[in-house]
Amino acid sequence: MDIFERRAADFCYWRETRDPDRYGRLYEGLLPAPAGLALDVGCGGGPLSFHLADLGWTVLGIDLSRPMAAIAGRRALEMGSERTGFAQADIERPPFAAASFDLVVSDSVLHSTRMEVTLERLKGLLRPGGTLLVTDAVDLTPGRRSSRLRQLSGTLRRAPGYVRRFGWSTTVRLLSFEFDPGWIRHRIHDRQLAPDEFRSLFTRHFPGCTFLESGWTLTARWVAPAPGLR
Repeated sequence: MDIFERRAADFCYWRETRDPDRYGRLYEGLLPAPAGLALDVGCGGGPLSFHLADLGWTVLGIDLSRPMAAIAGRRALEMGSERTGFAQADIERPPFAAASFDLVVSDSVLHSTRMEVTLERLKGLLRPGGTLLVTDAVDLTPGRRSSRLRQLSGTLRRAPGYVRRFGWSTTVRLLSFEFDPGWIRHRIHDRQLAPDEFRSLFTRHFPGCTFLESGWTLTARWVAPAPGLR
């Protein structure tokens, strides 16, 4: 059982606590006006889905991890979120008809898939005029993540900042997750694209797409052509 199955709730807490305003900051000016149905690929505990729903989208979130999708579903019930639904699904074999969505989004997930396959699946799910918005981690320091010692030392360097921002109780919970051997293994073996690789790959699959850099992430934005312009 991998870290996203075994410690799904702790991963959601770790990710969302460290950057609670991520989507308001990252996607400002990139999202189209709410106009239909959105798909959140690799939804985790649902923060991006809920952000889109708050803006007026109807959102379906999917995640390969069943516990993750279950967490998002429980949150939707607790929040009374009528614009969101969640399910376990594999985006490499999406259980949707072609051209089903007006917006397809994904954050920090696709590099863990067979991207040559996944990107074509996402492209096929967009309606004409629909928008694709994919954010993913990129490798800015090749080789720096390649050992357990580097991962442990990085966590220790972050600890004082956690204490200043969150206090001791939250810091202990964050560090408990970061020191988990399963998370360390994931970080070591998680293959991320270099920025130039990311741009080349997305440009090949989505000609004319644009890019936004933000720290250790790149976001690709593409609008599906209208009929007759493909």
